Amino acid sequence: MTADHQTFGQRLKAMGSRLLGSVTEPETGKATPSRRVRQHVLRDYHAANLAAARTASEELVRAGFNTGDVPYGYRAQRIRITPAGRRPRWRTRLLIEPVEASTVRMIFLWRGEDRLSTREIRHRVPLPRAVAP
Repeated sequence: MTADHQTFGQRLKAMGSRLLGSVTEPETGKATPSRRVRQHVLRDYHAANLAAARTASEELVRAGFNTGDVPYGYRAQRIRITPAGRRPRWRTRLLIEPVEASTVRMIFLWRGEDRLSTREIRHRVPLPRAVAP
């Protein structure tokens, strides 16, 4: 049997592991891992994938890329990057929008230093300018 068509138990055996929680299927007579063993293996696999995804996301952020929604006060700039030996990908960097950023600074000062309520701040915040067609 080729490696592509081996059962889970056969792959573990080929790696030198013993599968203690196996049972025999009545139809085929083959030993298969018990449900509990499969759950543990899948849980560990999921945890490893989650950790790898988190690490990759942290590396993107450290490299200066945005991984979520674009916050108020910033504008998204799409950049095409080509990692060595991989296909090109699009990533997003954040650029400061001067007018919106000054509004964010004013709100921060009003809330932090002047101790204004959110209601009072809403009344003070200038309405966004209409975009010319």
